[in-house]
Amino acid sequence: MQNGAMDTDLTAIKAALANLSDTKLAALIAATYSVPQTAPGLLAWIDSACEWELNRRRNFDYPLLPPEAAIDPSEDAVSISAATAMRVTFAEDSRTVVSFLNSRNRGILALRSCRTTTGPWRSP
Repeated sequence: MQNGAMDTDLTAIKAALANLSDTKLAALIAATYSVPQTAPGLLAWIDSACEWELNRRRNFDYPLLPPEAAIDPSEDAVSISAATAMRVTFAEDSRTVVSFLNSRNRGILALRSCRTTTGPWRSP
């Protein structure tokens, strides 16, 4: 049986990552290490998603794991808050980074809704 939570549609996230320059991806990666580690799963996922995109551009292609692979259910609320704070930080500098973080927030909210109605790792 497929794991419903791990079947996340990453199309919007992949598109947002593709629109980021290498410099913006590097800035996001650096940001994950320079902010308080209140949402470690989210920060680890952002780091790995940005690295995934950089590697994809260098023809080293492998599957992008969904955020729920790194974000524990107990971190859902704090992850939304952390992504929102990062969005505010980048708002004046980069619309593409904000777009990526917005797509990430929508994914966390959808994941949270799925976890609330079906349990942490059950398909609806």
